[in-house]
Amino acid sequence: MHGPWMIDDLRESTTLIVHAATSELAEEKLHWWLSENPEIELIANSRRAEPVSAFTIRDGAVVSNGVKLIYDYTCRTEDASKAL
Repeated sequence: MHGPWMIDDLRESTTLIVHAATSELAEEKLHWWLSENPEIELIANSRRAEPVSAFTIRDGAVVSNGVKLIYDYTCRTEDASKAL
């Protein structure tokens, strides 16, 4: 699926914000991003979705009528995974 999107990783608050033209695109890009960042684990039931009238992606393009998905997460550490 193609279209404008952007992910903000707010490490200090352990929050991911996915901006995209549609919810489907946001979910697809989130799953791809998570596969590239296996240390990130989304917290169950933390998903929040908000419609946005417009957002600006990093290249400066403005996207109208998009969506913002917000997730809380934890960071898996190598030491924690060895303890399991």
